[in-house]
Amino acid sequence: MFKLVSDYKPSGDKPQAIKQLVSNIQKGKNYQILQSPCSLVFLKLY
Repeated sequence: MFKLVSDYKPSGDKPQAIKQLVSNIQKGKNYQILQSPCSLVFLKLY
């Protein structure tokens, strides 16, 4: 496991998206898609 440290403070819908990502990781969901108005990111977690 790792800990991400940043001075950046998530805003808007990002806090909820982060919670959902963490929840999915904990459930063993290794494939996730992040979509925003500017990008689409496919994550494969090992």
